[in-house]
Amino acid sequence: TLAEPLRRAKVLAGEKGLDRVVEAVNVMEVPDILEWVRPGELLVTTLYPLRDKAADLENLVPKLAEKGLVGLAITPESYIDKIPECMIEAAERLNFPLIELPPKVSFIDIIQPLTSRILNIQANELRQSEQLLRQFLDLILRGGSFSDIAELIAQSVGRPVLIVDRFRRLLGRSSDAEAVCGKFLVRDSAGEAYLGEGFKPEEVGRAEWGRPGSSASAASPASPTPSGLAPWSSGRSWCGESSPRPCPPRRWWPWSMGRRWPP
Repeated sequence: TLAEPLRRAKVLAGEKGLDRVVEAVNVMEVPDILEWVRPGELLVTTLYPLRDKAADLENLVPKLAEKGLVGLAITPESYIDKIPECMIEAAERLNFPLIELPPKVSFIDIIQPLTSRILNIQANELRQSEQLLRQFLDLILRGGSFSDIAELIAQSVGRPVLIVDRFRRLLGRSSDAEAVCGKFLVRDSAGEAYLGEGFKPEEVGRAEWGRPGSSASAASPASPTPSGLAPWSSGRSWCGESSPRPCPPRRWWPWSMGRRWPP
């Protein structure tokens, strides 16, 4: 439960940015506060250091937003009559939460409950991470399959999960992933399932799929292909459009160690 001063706070502008995560709380006591803030912080202030600096007040919200702060909470009537309109307009334009705190409120009444909640959330996330790690270790020791791993991840993140290799071969999937990948699956003559070229990862919330930093999209027909054999070809030449198996993305090669082909 939030403390009384926080329940009486008002959002003056930037309401669309209220989904930002507050990672820490900072207090503005010096004019050059920009040198002392970090992304993810909520800045609390009376605006005393800038009370006579109209230009600095006008630029404060844009600069805080540029620094990656999540919001600005101001206690009025201490050193300023009201929050300047230029700050409200900038906050609304940038979707940067600008919060008016109750007058004469002590900063400790703001910082303590927020910090306590942040620490509780972090402790809970740590417990969940440790629990998930134990579940993974137990699953691996029991010889769990890729589908078992996908199911565990899906339960943790609340989303369907597919596990594929760099050649789009389907290794495992969660029980709720059929609706995501079913229509994109193709099978080769051996019955192995692959994700076809029509599969678009962004449709399920991912800009790319495959290993971090890689692009699993196939190269254009004009892209050069490496000389040699496909890893599954057993002596056959590099697979083409008529190959019974889906061709692996031509920008990838098993020994490339994550680098694109061609270099």
